[in-house]
Amino acid sequence: MEKRESYCCFNSPLSRMIQEQVRPQLGMPFGDAEHPQCDGIPMERLVEVDWGRVNLDEWLGILQQSGHFPAPGNLTPEALTPVRLSRKPIISQ
Repeated sequence: MEKRESYCCFNSPLSRMIQEQVRPQLGMPFGDAEHPQCDGIPMERLVEVDWGRVNLDEWLGILQQSGHFPAPGNLTPEALTPVRLSRKPIISQ
C-alpha cells in the first residue's frame, strides 16, 4: 500500500486564500493526490463569486504583522496608492 500527498503552490498567501475560498463556490475541487487540479480560476468565472463570502482576515493579519497595514488615521488616498503619479501639465500649441 502506498500513500500519496500532493500540494498546490501559490505565488502569495493572498492567492492561496482566494483559491481556498472561491473554488468551493464555483464547484472547482483541488482534485486528489493522483490527479491534483491546481490551475487558476478562469477570469470569466469571477463574476459568479460571492465576494461577500470571502474572508480576508488572515490577509489583514499578515499586513498588520508586517507593518504594511496603515493606521486608521493614515487611510488617505495617497497612503493607499502604491505609486505616486506626478501630473504634468499638457501644453497645447
